[in-house]
Amino acid sequence: MKKSNNLKKLNIGCGKDYREGFINIDIRKDVNSDLTHDISEPFPFSQNSTSEILANDIFEHLTNEQQISLFSELYRILINEGTLHVRIPNYDDILKRFAKDPDTRNLFLFGDTSESGIWGSHKSRNTLNSFIVSAIENGFKVVKCASVETNYEIEFVKSKIPILKGIVYINQTLSMGGAESFMTQLLVWFLNNKIPVKARSTLRRFSDDLKSRGIQTKKIPIVVDVIGNWKGLVKGIFLMPLAIVYYAYLTIIYRNCGTILLSGYIEKILVTPWANLFKVPVVWIEYGPLQAIFSKFFGLPKFLYRLVSTLPDFIIEPSNTTMMNNVNIAGISTGRTKIIPCGIYPPKPVKCDTQNLTVYCVSRMEKGKGQDLLINAWPAVLKRYPKAELYLIGEGVFQTELKKLTSKLNLNKSIFFLNWVNDLTKKISSLQLAVFPSVWPLEGFGMVLIEAMSLGKPIVCFDSGPYNEIVNSKCALLVKKGDTKELSDAIIKIFSSSQLAKKIGLNGKNRFTRLFTLDKIAKNYYKVLLQAQIRTESDKYK
Repeated sequence: MKKSNNLKKLNIGCGKDYREGFINIDIRKDVNSDLTHDISEPFPFSQNSTSEILANDIFEHLTNEQQISLFSELYRILINEGTLHVRIPNYDDILKRFAKDPDTRNLFLFGDTSESGIWGSHKSRNTLNSFIVSAIENGFKVVKCASVETNYEIEFVKSKIPILKGIVYINQTLSMGGAESFMTQLLVWFLNNKIPVKARSTLRRFSDDLKSRGIQTKKIPIVVDVIGNWKGLVKGIFLMPLAIVYYAYLTIIYRNCGTILLSGYIEKILVTPWANLFKVPVVWIEYGPLQAIFSKFFGLPKFLYRLVSTLPDFIIEPSNTTMMNNVNIAGISTGRTKIIPCGIYPPKPVKCDTQNLTVYCVSRMEKGKGQDLLINAWPAVLKRYPKAELYLIGEGVFQTELKKLTSKLNLNKSIFFLNWVNDLTKKISSLQLAVFPSVWPLEGFGMVLIEAMSLGKPIVCFDSGPYNEIVNSKCALLVKKGDTKELSDAIIKIFSSSQLAKKIGLNGKNRFTRLFTLDKIAKNYYKVLLQAQIRTESDKYK
């Protein structure tokens, strides 16, 4: 390629490595070079002004975030198809070469700190593949790559910033819940941002909802449930051969449609191996801890899961609690685990007056979700505030026991069961306080918390994960897990101070805006899905 003579050629962080015809930029102070520059600041060169850049032995001295910033800045100043030369450590070679010489090994791994100043140690440990994925994500194309002694030497050219081809969401579910609500909003966000979206689901209600929002959706005709009851397991084993063929068919027809996104158990087991075979990027979502599933049927679900758990490109988990529960039992690589919370669109304002002395709890009616604890705490609230009302919203088999408990405690006039509520936002907007008393050990996130925060509702919940990751003491009253007295005291405390209720609600709304809006969450999903796409395309550099 012909390059103009007035274009600059830069040697970054050169130290004593001077190159003829290059401007030598050293990122350290008090070094004899043409120019000393702070790597965290923009380079003093205009856009598309540089034809060639040497960046040897630089990236390992930066954090991952700093590496991305440097890639972005180098991309800015390089001309189209300008060349970037990089040298980074080959850690696999270093570990093997100096296995019997730990002092030399550590010198190569961590850097020479004798004269280093702020650049004294290596701050990142890139594999060749992860480094190339990061470079491609930031607009660079690999031209050459070689292992030379203890380093990798890579030549890139400036190309185009890659975009996500599309998403294929495959989901087996038997009911609508928080996960389906979140996925609906997430897929719609991608569609609105001109990312092609295709979906398959076993639940007609879910499929129809996605279709109504413009997403190409088809129903999965086979339900294979090997994590439910024994009857479902026998049926699932009988249908397994047909399901294997069907999911192979889905993988083939969608192999050029983008990254496959999976959130259910059985599709992870059956789709992921086919996707791996056909070089299709795959990302899993684990919404909650897996212990309950893994303990069933003499560990069969755990055995099947671990057979394929090394195959997905990335696994997204909504909370640190979920990740810590899963990492040791599921065979999941922590290097490929991404913690991304769920999110929702900020709700549209609903004009209504708040009814004082009202509490609501939204959750499935099942043991462990804590509605029974809330009912047991309620008499103490009524003793202080006889006109208080409690609204339990949700469906499930546990509702029968909850109604019996309500009658037993003579609380029928103050506790109301609302079942499924279509316009949930409208209903809870008129209620004063959100209470979430879950003690379920397999809780993965808590969509109900961010929904309450988005509406500026004060919150009372137990001080346990993942709830205490979503809220803090500024936007909720966190009480000892399972303690009904502390639960009733916290409710009374909110009822007793409108100023406290307002303060907590406002803090929650601000926290929601800062961390949990769908736009922020979806952009993080986009990044992971794109990285999976790039990772699959660059597997030859593993």
